[in-house]
Amino acid sequence: MLSDRKRELEHRLSATLEENDLLQGTVEELQDRVLILERQGHDKDLQLHQSQLELQEVRLSCRQLQVKVEELTEERSLQSSAATSTSLLSEIEQSMEAEELEQEREQVTLLSVEMTALKEERDRLRVTSEDKEPKEQLQKAIRDRDEAIAKKNAVELELAKCRMDMMSLNSQLLDAIQQKLNLSQQLEAWQDDMHRVIDRQLMDTHLKERSQPAAALCRGHSAGRGDEPSIAEGKRLFSFFRKI
Repeated sequence: MLSDRKRELEHRLSATLEENDLLQGTVEELQDRVLILERQGHDKDLQLHQSQLELQEVRLSCRQLQVKVEELTEERSLQSSAATSTSLLSEIEQSMEAEELEQEREQVTLLSVEMTALKEERDRLRVTSEDKEPKEQLQKAIRDRDEAIAKKNAVELELAKCRMDMMSLNSQLLDAIQQKLNLSQQLEAWQDDMHRVIDRQLMDTHLKERSQPAAALCRGHSAGRGDEPSIAEGKRLFSFFRKI
């Protein structure tokens, strides 16, 4: 019975060890997944921050160009209102200023388009960073990891219980073997005692038969027959314990 229980515990122990290995692999996989999701979220945050910095730079450049355009427009207006001669030099200067003004306006337009694109990219990144799905995936991965760790701890606890049961069962087996050994030693000692008692009784009977005369010898035989039941009883007890 103890051997059957020991085999059952060994089977449970083996199954628990296999389950523990599987859970360990699941925990490591979930931890890697959590790290990947956290890294992706961090990369998106950095990308959003970089886009915000670029947008600020574009806004600053746009303001500077707008100020410059206003200055050139005001300067041209003052020059137009002044009563100056319309010499060739003045026309060339005005033409150059007009071209410069047009170039500045084109640059402002390009910067405005670029700023609009950056705003759209910023909004897209903001929506992506605020999207619930990655957060839900991260939370689910964390929950799965925690559940796997809890289950792994429960399996390790069951494993410890199985090992304790195995130790207790081994101790019981050792105690049973020790008891059997003690009983065997006691039986051998009892058998030796019975041999000595029987030998002593046989020796006493033999001495009585030799020391008495013929008439007493007959009585000795009668007495010997009277002792035979005790000798036979001792032999039966000896035979019984040998069967045990």
